[in-house]
Amino acid sequence: WKETIINTTTGGNMSYFAAAGSTMVSTIVGTGAVVSTDGGQTWVINNPGNPALFVTYVINFNGSVYGITSGSGVHRFNSSLKTWESVSKGLPDALSFQISKALTFFGNTLYVATIGFLDSKVSIFSSSDGGANWNSISSSGLTTLNAATSSTSFVLTAQNIFLYDYQSSSSSASVYKMAYSATSVTETGTELPAMFELNQNYPNPFNPETTISYTIPSNVKGETINVTLKVFDGLGREVVTLIDEHKQAGTYNFQFSIINSQLPSGVYFYTLKAGNFSSTKKMLLIK
Repeated sequence: WKETIINTTTGGNMSYFAAAGSTMVSTIVGTGAVVSTDGGQTWVINNPGNPALFVTYVINFNGSVYGITSGSGVHRFNSSLKTWESVSKGLPDALSFQISKALTFFGNTLYVATIGFLDSKVSIFSSSDGGANWNSISSSGLTTLNAATSSTSFVLTAQNIFLYDYQSSSSSASVYKMAYSATSVTETGTELPAMFELNQNYPNPFNPETTISYTIPSNVKGETINVTLKVFDGLGREVVTLIDEHKQAGTYNFQFSIINSQLPSGVYFYTLKAGNFSSTKKMLLIK
């Protein structure tokens, strides 16, 4: 083990930690996100703006750090721009008094739970496209919970959602269970992708990181298919294999980082292969 000091002037207690590549985020009580984009060598306080909110909980999802804030909404950290991007379409807005309390994922789907500060109502949402859109999941049977005193978390299995809540005001704890197939079509009718697709990386040009997203169609639902994602230089020489594993149907995001790499500036190509499907796109690295 090698110690690295989180060299900020902030005080408080670290509550959660997540890392994706060379991006590391520590949440500190009363301060929010303390971020390093160089593998822990230097740290700065970095919270979403517009409106200004503290990040209270973070996870690594598909190669990126996602977090919830002291207000409503989910944010993804863009390590290239060193900013938080809101991924909250379909969630209550920051002025709705719906407090985001828990964030998790199962397979390739994100889940977030919110509690109303005024009505104490619990709401649960899911996103199968990395947070671009969110759909409501039934909360029928959940009791009202005090958003101010609630410590909430939840986990999923292939058949159930479990929601845990601890109320500090009454020193009481409860676990709620709902039968739910995490691989099924959502209640609002959003289905798994219908075709293979490789998307253009973002940002492009990039330095030092960029996100590559792709979809595996619903005709492999319940099964897996071997997926490879490789990067080639301008002469067609393989630079690196990013993915070589079996995947189920869904939308995936992969964060490609050149930190600690000797790759020069120039044009590169990335190729996705899955079964008989093959697609190649071009990206530009500028140092």
